[in-house]
Amino acid sequence: MAMVDIIKIFLSAVWSLLTNGKRVAGRSLRTELLFRISKGLLKAAQHHPPQWLRRRQALMKLYSPLQRKVDFIHTDIAGVPCQWARPRNSLQPERVLVYFHGGGYVIGSVDGYRNTLAHLAMESNAWVLGVDYRLGPEHRFPAAQDDCLTVTQTILQQFTEIPVILGGDSAGGALVLATLQSLATTDIATTPAAAILISPWVQPNASEGSMIGCESTDLLDRGLIKQWYSLYMGEAAKNHPRVDFSNFDPSLLPATYIQAGGSEIFIDQIRAFHQKLERYHVPVEMDVVEHQFHVYQTFVPVLKDSAAALARLGRFVQTVDANSSRRQLAKSA
Repeated sequence: MAMVDIIKIFLSAVWSLLTNGKRVAGRSLRTELLFRISKGLLKAAQHHPPQWLRRRQALMKLYSPLQRKVDFIHTDIAGVPCQWARPRNSLQPERVLVYFHGGGYVIGSVDGYRNTLAHLAMESNAWVLGVDYRLGPEHRFPAAQDDCLTVTQTILQQFTEIPVILGGDSAGGALVLATLQSLATTDIATTPAAAILISPWVQPNASEGSMIGCESTDLLDRGLIKQWYSLYMGEAAKNHPRVDFSNFDPSLLPATYIQAGGSEIFIDQIRAFHQKLERYHVPVEMDVVEHQFHVYQTFVPVLKDSAAALARLGRFVQTVDANSSRRQLAKSA
């Protein structure tokens, strides 16, 4: 049944492209077709529980040849299942990137992100750790935040002599910010040296601007993310500072690299967050591909823009200095 649904959505996307070829300026036919397939899947998912989408996403996993150059090693860190993506023949890491996948806190997995992790590992020559944090609605707030914090603390204690970078996309980007907030209240000696944020979900209760204006050009829409957010948060306060970063303290961030799509519904909140970091003199760089949609980077190797974006992320990771830390940067900000 799951495969039948996928075929129907694919055929519907092809037909819509044949009958209405209008697309965002700069967006290729391949990008537009992939966009319509993905949007159709997410539209259908609104009428089903998250398990429906998880099963269909598992059948639609892309495969990159770079996976053959990476060793995937399952591990358990502080009770949280994780996977290392390590460039082959890399016996000792020069840098470690801890990565939190996206999925609105209710979908996504490390297995589904193997392409992304492989590209990041190869482009940065770093060991990349994908974290399979708990998902809602089976595990509600703050399960994901707690898992990501616990894993990060353990990695920081294990790798004290090399840079540890935190990264994530969408809700995973929000988990990076939540983790940095929580680390600031601990007495841990080593702190993350840098952060990469891909389309971070920083204001989950936003409802204006690009949240409306970009619904037709993005994979996501307000109905879908509201549904996911409610499934994960349950009765918890919807503006809790571990999920809503409207009042995030910029001094908690190390050197940061942000990527986003200019046609995604989150673009206004991402730009506002970036501008806030600049006002507080946080070392930050932002890269926006105007015609792209939410987390287009995860569609590697099908989209050229995806591979190029992950290469830029890899170059940023390579520049992270071993002496960098959140606290050192905060003092100079």
